[in-house]
Amino acid sequence: MLDDETLMRAVQAGQADRLAELFRRYRQPVFTFLVRRLHGNRATAEDILQDTFERVLRYRASFKPEQSFKVWVFTIARNSLNDHCKRAGKLPISEEVVINDLPLITSSAQKDWEKREELEQGQAALATLNPAYREVLDLAWKRKLKYREIATILGTTEGNVKVKMHRACQQLQKNYQKIAR
Repeated sequence: MLDDETLMRAVQAGQADRLAELFRRYRQPVFTFLVRRLHGNRATAEDILQDTFERVLRYRASFKPEQSFKVWVFTIARNSLNDHCKRAGKLPISEEVVINDLPLITSSAQKDWEKREELEQGQAALATLNPAYREVLDLAWKRKLKYREIATILGTTEGNVKVKMHRACQQLQKNYQKIAR
């Protein structure tokens, strides 16, 4: 199985059919990334996903083989989303944050109830975060990107990402403590 960067080099060399494999690999992660920022609007997310991969093909010459395809495609997706939102006159980052199906494995109904309550409190704490902080947390925790990759996607410095992560974690902890009382 070829890695992403090798596939993208093949696309650059004129093997456009290799883009289909990259699409299969990144369709769901990019789609989820977009849906979360579009308040669950799956139809618009699908349109932006298509636009993202059209841009991947259109701007394939600008991809540098030494860079991560994953970072590059998420940067394009974020830019496509921002362009769409500017045209529509809306903010791109969703105010609603949902934690993905955390498993609730417990031995009693009481423990199940406590876990659900903690999950709801965690969701409420996340929902009250500044959207920029939520975006950084999402990219780091959910997408498992490195600070340097997040900085590239956001068009900022790695130091700025670290500061945002630190502040986001502090604010998240404060929000959770207020809600959990």
